[in-house]
Amino acid sequence: GRFKLFSVSVPVSVTFTPFCAQRFNKKLQFSQPRFFSFPSSTISALVTSFRASVLFRRNDRLIGLAARFHKNKSFNNILKMMTLQQSQGGLVVDNDCEQEVVVKEEEEQQQRKPASPWFRWVPTSEALRSYYQDRVLKSIPIDYHVETIDVEISTEGNNRREKRSQSINTLTINPADHANNNKPHLLLMHGFGAGLGIWALNVEELSKHYHVHAIDMIGFGGSSRPKFRSNDHDDIEKIFVDSIESWRESRGIETFHLLGHSFGGYIAGLYALHHPQRLNHIIFADPWGFTPPSPRFREFVNSRPWYKRAIFNAISKMPPLALLRISGPWGARLVRMRQDIGSKVQHIMDKEDFFDYLYHSNAQHPSGEIAFKKMCSEMPWAQRPFHERMQNIHDDLPVTFLHGDSSWMQQAGHDVKEIRPDNTSVKVLSSCGHHIMWDNAKEFNKYLIGAKGDSQHHPSTA
Repeated sequence: GRFKLFSVSVPVSVTFTPFCAQRFNKKLQFSQPRFFSFPSSTISALVTSFRASVLFRRNDRLIGLAARFHKNKSFNNILKMMTLQQSQGGLVVDNDCEQEVVVKEEEEQQQRKPASPWFRWVPTSEALRSYYQDRVLKSIPIDYHVETIDVEISTEGNNRREKRSQSINTLTINPADHANNNKPHLLLMHGFGAGLGIWALNVEELSKHYHVHAIDMIGFGGSSRPKFRSNDHDDIEKIFVDSIESWRESRGIETFHLLGHSFGGYIAGLYALHHPQRLNHIIFADPWGFTPPSPRFREFVNSRPWYKRAIFNAISKMPPLALLRISGPWGARLVRMRQDIGSKVQHIMDKEDFFDYLYHSNAQHPSGEIAFKKMCSEMPWAQRPFHERMQNIHDDLPVTFLHGDSSWMQQAGHDVKEIRPDNTSVKVLSSCGHHIMWDNAKEFNKYLIGAKGDSQHHPSTA
C-alpha cells in the first residue's frame, strides 16, 4: 500500500515566515521544523523546475499524480494528496490519502458538470460539449490554451452573398513557446464527426518540433455552426476555405504545415488549391473523398431485396448522424458501440469522457454534417473526387499521403502518385486502420517530425 521515495536531491529557496513554518510543519508532519518555499503547486515543479533527482519504486504512480495535478494550481490539493513522513532516510507517500483526494477531485468535477437540458429529446448543450472537451484535454501533460478565434466567411443568404462573423474553436499547444521563430507552424484538422480533442495522443511529441495548433472545423465541435443554405458545391467549399484563411490571418501566421485527417484531408486539399503560397507542406492522413464511387458498390445495393434498397435509399437522404439525434437520450449508447475507438485512448484518459465528448460534439444542431452530405454524390463518396483535382495543386508544394496498412482508403495516395509523380510521397503505417493517429501514434508522430525537414515552400503565386 505504500512506496518509498529513496532519494531526493532538490536545491530549494529557503524562507523563514511563521505562517510558512507552522503550515508546512503541520502538513508535512516533519519531526523537526523544515522551511521550504515552493514556487509552483504541482509535483511536476518538484521534478522538473527544481531538477530533482528521484529514484523510487512504482515510478508510474508518481508521474501519474504529477500529470493529473499539472493543471491544478491549488497547492492544498498536493498537500492533502501526499502524507510525507521521515522513514529510514526517505519519504513515504500514503496511497490511501491519494485515493481519498482523487475521489474528492472526481466529486468536485461532477458538481461542476453542467446539467442536461430539461424537456429536450436530445440531452445535449454547448456547455456539456465544452465540459467534456476539457476532460479530454486534461490528458495532455503539457501547457495548452483553448480559445475561439473570430473569422469572416462568405455565406449565401437572401439571394445575395454576405460576409458574416463566425468563430473557430482553437487549441494551441505551449503558447508561451510561440515566440520561438525557429519552429514551423503545424495546423491539425480533424475528420467528419470528430473535433480537436482527437489529437490528444500526438500534440505533446509534435510540440517539440512544431508550433502546434488544432481546430474544430467550421460547422463542427465548438466552432460556429452556420447554415449551409446553398446546394452549390463551390459555395460550400468557399465557406470552409475562407474560414481557414481568415483563421490564419487572425493568428498572424505567414506559412504553415497543414495536416488533414479523413474529411479534414479533403478540406485541406481545397485550401491548397486556393492558397498554395501559404503552405510549406500538405499532409493527407487517410483522406476521404479522393476516389470516385465504386461501380461494385452500386451493383451490390441493386442486388439487395427491394425493402433493403428502400431502407438504404431513405437513410442515404438523411444527414449521416441523424440517427444519433433521433435516438434522443439513447444516442450516447450508439457512440459507445465503438469500443474499438475507446480502447485506443483509454491508456491516457477515461474512455467514457471521450465517448461523451464525441456524442456532445455531434448531437447538436447539424451544420458541417449538412455540408458534408451536400458534398457527397451518394454515401460515402464525394461528388467531386479530389484525385482529379490534385494536378491543379502547385507543383512545388510537397504533398504526402499517410495511410494505415488496413485502411480501406489507402488507394487514394497511390492514385495521386500516378498523376502527380513529382513532389508526392506515400507512406503506409503498420498496424493501422483509418484512425492512424491513434492506432500507431508513435510512428505517426515520428513521420511528422521527419517531415519538418522538408524544404520550406514559398511558391510563386504567378
